[in-house]
Amino acid sequence: MSDSNSYATNPVLSDNETMAIGHRPTFISIGPGRCATSWLHQSLEAHAEIAMASVKETEYFNTFYDRSAAWYESHFKSHAPAVGEISSNYYLDPDVAKRIRDYDPSIRIIINLRNPFTLLQSFYNFGVRRGMELNSLAQSMDVPIGSLMGSGFASRKKRNSLTPSDTVTLLDSVCLHDRLKPFLEVFPNDQIHFFIFEELQYDWQAALSNAYKFLGVAADFEPEGASQIVNSSVVPKSKLVARLATNTASLLRSVGMYRLLSTLHRSNLVKKILFNSNKEGSELSNLRSTLDPTVVKRLDAQIERLKAMHRPLNKLWKED
Repeated sequence: MSDSNSYATNPVLSDNETMAIGHRPTFISIGPGRCATSWLHQSLEAHAEIAMASVKETEYFNTFYDRSAAWYESHFKSHAPAVGEISSNYYLDPDVAKRIRDYDPSIRIIINLRNPFTLLQSFYNFGVRRGMELNSLAQSMDVPIGSLMGSGFASRKKRNSLTPSDTVTLLDSVCLHDRLKPFLEVFPNDQIHFFIFEELQYDWQAALSNAYKFLGVAADFEPEGASQIVNSSVVPKSKLVARLATNTASLLRSVGMYRLLSTLHRSNLVKKILFNSNKEGSELSNLRSTLDPTVVKRLDAQIERLKAMHRPLNKLWKED
């Protein structure tokens, strides 16, 4: 879940309402958020051979699975060699992997990866950015990830319709090996691509080129502005600013003004006026020292399993 263009807070078409005939996606990025999903979405959308969904996160396979496949496919209005979406909270729901496999066993899966410690910090910081009243990070392990990331959590809670993706705790949300296991069990290795957050710091061109290759499109394309960070870590200048930004984003989503919302997210002027920059997770060793030893032990175990699963992580995930 993220503050991106999601249907979670929007009025949606019912199956009885007229829908444009759409296309079947060929790939899905399942998250997590705060792992360069916004940057990836922008880079995929810019490619002439890739057609992205009309909203960044359809949330069909978790929040709106009671709707029809036709409703889902109506979000994919353009045909291209690669057609897909990014829904950053799919990885949180253990039922989503089988649902996607049942929909199309040949579909390609992109999984974003980030060191669980810095991902933990980033999720927490995002809650602060949204103006939430939170205890320290160490005391927030049981906070529901849905409440931190927004995307309709409050409205679903009022309707008593929270999903499994909403109620996973902050700590459980960053236990990535556990969360990704259902996908690794039902999809073969050649249909899974790991997009690693830390690789962008060293060679973003190679990371993006490899993603393009995985999708079967021209790999030498470089989108304009790709060297700029999208949705970077910032902290609000005040709680009032945080609430104003959150409420404005919700209002723009509710009336379907996704392009304006995306433009505001990317605006350096808006960030300069409303936020201060925040170098989250810059000292991994310091972050570890602030957490309960049982949390550190659990996340270390997750990291070792992830490294065994994907060997390039051994070079990219090193303790400061």
